[in-house]
Amino acid sequence: MFSSLKSLILIVGSIVLSIVIAIAYYGHFLFQETILYSVENTQKQQELNRIIISMKYPLTTIEGAIYNYLISLDENDKKDIPSYINELRTLLTNFKQKELIIKNKVFQNHIQKLEINIQELSQSFNTLSNFSREDRYPFTRIITTRLNPTNDLLNKSVQILKSAQNELKIIKGMENIELEIQQLHYVLAQAINSTRLLFVSKAEIFGPFEATLNLLLQNQTVYQRLLNDHIQLFEFYLTTNKLDLEVEEAISTFIEANKKRNALVDEIVNDLKSKQWRKDLGFMKAVLKPQLFAIQAEFNLMERRLENLTSKNTKQAKDTSNLLMQFLWLFTGMTIFTIILF
Repeated sequence: MFSSLKSLILIVGSIVLSIVIAIAYYGHFLFQETILYSVENTQKQQELNRIIISMKYPLTTIEGAIYNYLISLDENDKKDIPSYINELRTLLTNFKQKELIIKNKVFQNHIQKLEINIQELSQSFNTLSNFSREDRYPFTRIITTRLNPTNDLLNKSVQILKSAQNELKIIKGMENIELEIQQLHYVLAQAINSTRLLFVSKAEIFGPFEATLNLLLQNQTVYQRLLNDHIQLFEFYLTTNKLDLEVEEAISTFIEANKKRNALVDEIVNDLKSKQWRKDLGFMKAVLKPQLFAIQAEFNLMERRLENLTSKNTKQAKDTSNLLMQFLWLFTGMTIFTIILF
């Protein structure tokens, strides 16, 4: 009986050992396949990540090029932007043809959003490109087409008056007129530049502009008062003295130019005080910048999803491998223990 029991145990032990060997044999291939799948998947995801990073570069280039174009208003600055956008489209087309992307609906949705955003960005930029310089910068038109010629007239008359200053022997502080003109010009330039800074500010910051505008208004009040004093003095001198014809014409020109200039500066100040500039100069903030940010956000989301996918697959592969190893060790131990025992 003992002999038959021993034979039965040996038979059972042999069967168990055969099962363990079979599991170990097939488990080895399963283990290897799991690891290879994980490695292959990780490599594919790393490749996709590299493509996403490569797409971010032309996006940054587009953003910088658009800012430069809006700030400089130079037509040469806009010529490369369409090619940058096309480069981004090409990279996106290659990206969407990858196997992992074709199988993944979430990434397909990201790509659809990106394609829409890039198309809207292109259309918006084309619209902006069709605007004239004057449309984009209404104050630039006023400064360049009206104020500068008036300043030239003023400066010319000042030079004539300065050359005749010894004969005139009037207007103490005549040398300050040019300085005052330069001061107002400087303040106006500050106001214009502060509106340009709104393009590159990362938030809706109107504080610097308001501060510059207040400075302009303060200077304008002082300047207008001083200029009016000069005009009255010139007019008084013109009516009470016999002057050289050239000097008389220079004084008349100075008075006329200053009156025009006062009206033009008032016009500029009123334009700056109005809210229209926010509509004109806020075009990029309202349309282009959100589109650029939306594209950037989609890229960031895809990057995070790929990272999560990579870490999830790696963890699954490790968990499966550990489970297989534990299973194999358990059966091997049980078999050896059974053989030794009997």
